[in-house]
This record gives sequence, C-alpha cells and structure tokens, in this order.
Amino acid sequence: MLIPEKDISCGIFDSSLLRKKQTRSLPRTVTCYELEIFLEDGGVSYMNDDHRKVRRGMLLSAKPGDVRRSDFPVKCGYIRIMQEGARSEGIADLLSSLPSYTYIEDRTKADEMIALFSKLERRLFGASADSITALRANALFLDLLYRLHKICGESTRAESASPVGDSIHAAREFILEHFSENCPLERIAAEVNLSPNYLHTSFKEAFGETPYAYVTKMRIEKAKKLIAAGRESMLTIALETGFCSQSHFNKVFKSVTGMTPKEFRNSIVDIY
Repeated sequence: MLIPEKDISCGIFDSSLLRKKQTRSLPRTVTCYELEIFLEDGGVSYMNDDHRKVRRGMLLSAKPGDVRRSDFPVKCGYIRIMQEGARSEGIADLLSSLPSYTYIEDRTKADEMIALFSKLERRLFGASADSITALRANALFLDLLYRLHKICGESTRAESASPVGDSIHAAREFILEHFSENCPLERIAAEVNLSPNYLHTSFKEAFGETPYAYVTKMRIEKAKKLIAAGRESMLTIALETGFCSQSHFNKVFKSVTGMTPKEFRNSIVDIY
C-alpha cells in the first residue's frame, strides 16, 4: 500500500453549513498536502501572495508551509495527505510540482474530476481494514493524481502558447466584479488592453459565450437570488443588476429563463 489509510482523508467543505455566521476564514499555515476542487462559484481563495475568484472546477493545491484563507461562500471537495504518507514512492514530489491554482475550463473534465474526488471520498469513508479495499483506494488516488498532472500540464501549455490568455481570464474576472454596472464590450476590452473585436472572438473561443452573454448570465443569476430573497421590488432588482429599466429587465429575464420575473417569483412561492 502506497499511502497508509491514517495518512489520507477527504470530504466536502461547505461554508454555508459549517461557517454560517462567518464571511471569511482566519489565515492558517498548511501542515499537510491539500487538494481541493470547487463545486460551485463562490468567494475568493487566498494563498501566500496570490488570490483567485472561486469558480466551479477550480483546482487548488496547497503544500506544507503555505498560508491560506478564504472569503466565503466556498464549497469544495478536499483531500488531505499527511507528510508522512506522502513520502511513499515519491508522492510528495508529485504533489509539490502541482501549481497552486488551475481552472478546468472544459466542463466535462471538471465534472469528471469532481466525480473522482467524490468516488475517493466514498471509498475511504467506507474503507475497512481489508487490504484489497485499501489498495483500491490508493489506486483511485494515484489515478486522480495522474489526471491532475495531465490537466495542469495542458493548462500550462495553453497559457504559454497564448500570450493573451491571461488577458482573457482577466476580462472574465472584471465581468464578475462589475457586471452590475454599465459594462459594454469597449469598457471590458480597455481594462485588459485588447481590441473589442479580438476580445469578443477570443472570449467566445475560451468560454463558449460572448462577453455580452456572460454579463447577461451573471445579471440574471444575481436577479434570481434577489427575487428568491423576496425583499425588493422588481424595479430595484432591475437597477441593482445593471438593467436600465424594469421593462428591459423583464424582456431579458424572460428570454433567458422562459419566465417573467414575476412568474419566476410565483414559481418559488408555489414550491413552499
């Protein structure tokens, strides 16, 4: 057996359940190897001098000595490997070579990796002293580690092959932070030093949708949450999510969801 059962653990962390009254975690120094895959878009992850917006499919690899904290909400699957166990067969070297953050842009690959984390959790959670069960858990972990290296390597090659790759990601980060404001293509392009036409084409190639479609999606998702909360008028929600009028909000909302905002609110009320 490569890694003793006592030296590896995994599970799911959900700040909305485990840290209900907190908006962020305190800084902590990592003492083992930590692998995480985020299950939902959320807050911000900080590690040493770097930080990233949390998105579904983002991989995190922390090593002993790293300093971490998070702005909630955060929901992720995690694996912890103790330093003692990681010394087996060069596992520590493999874990140490992983980048701190990697976004899995391919949704299918992200779903596969999330499923693999979940499968390992079930295997370890139900593990007995049976040596075959332990070997299967280790084989599953090594498969997961192999896939992590493959995904991270592909991501690194893609970034090096495309010098504007960082700018495209920066454009999406800008949208995530400013979609409730006036956010035309020209403004986004100016923020990342690209031409509007180039940004439009490259953004769609990278993420499967145009910057305008992404802005609209973010606005509608926020609007859904505000409607579900039931505390504000439709006009207030329209203005808070970046629409110039309630009529425009109604039109776009229905084109995206198939329902008007009022119909959406009524559908929520009917559930309860």
